[in-house]
Amino acid sequence: MAKTVLIPAAGAGSRFAQAGITTPKPLITVEGRTILEHTLASFRWSSGDQLILAVQRQHRIRDRLSPLLRQTHPELSIHWVELETLLPGQLATATAAIEACEIASDQVLLIHNCDTGFQWNEQLGVIEGSAAMAVFEAEGEHWSFGQPHPQDPEKAIAIAEKQRISSLASIGLYGFRSTSHFLCRAQQQLSQGETVRGEHFIAPMLQQCLEAGESVRLPRVDGVRLFGTPRELCTTFSISLEQLKDQNLMHLKDEAAREHPQDIRAEQN
Repeated sequence: MAKTVLIPAAGAGSRFAQAGITTPKPLITVEGRTILEHTLASFRWSSGDQLILAVQRQHRIRDRLSPLLRQTHPELSIHWVELETLLPGQLATATAAIEACEIASDQVLLIHNCDTGFQWNEQLGVIEGSAAMAVFEAEGEHWSFGQPHPQDPEKAIAIAEKQRISSLASIGLYGFRSTSHFLCRAQQQLSQGETVRGEHFIAPMLQQCLEAGESVRLPRVDGVRLFGTPRELCTTFSISLEQLKDQNLMHLKDEAAREHPQDIRAEQN
């Protein structure tokens, strides 16, 4: 069954900038691949699938990756949505991206962070009920959390943002039975104006689905790899922050050489 995958990759990347890495987060390079490429490698793609990439126009991510993704994923129909401004959170970005694209309203929709890898399983592409939030066992308070039903562990009875109601944390992958269902719920959520720490998240919208009597599943996911912060990225790839900086400094030099070869020749002379 064909699916639409939306990757909101239009954040500010402030934690990397504070660590001295000014490359836009989706373009940060480690082991020869960008974070966005590492994330996309988690999915099992099929002919007819659609990929929506929501990015900041000023980051020039489309210029850098569009030719490469056409080559590595010829089976995909790829839609780029280049935003002019930073929107308040994942839900706002995802909604704007879908509204900007002409895609089938009845197709399964998966929305995933641009900075988390995982091991794909076929269950993730089949949405039973209204929606799903893929989860794994995690520590800390900084996640979206799902509380499972005691008799049906894959059925959610509550979902909360930044509130540890269980040990099951979202990996940032959300599924919806259709794009039209997502848009209906998202527009309602955004119109209410409710935010968490100034941002619109998807998890509170799923809680609204539960309160409306809809079914939300909690499929478990293995092989989670975190790329979202400098510490997570360095831990995942077993490198130091200085090594990460060096890799991206070299990447920036290579990009400059490709785009302005005459300047490089002038420096050498």
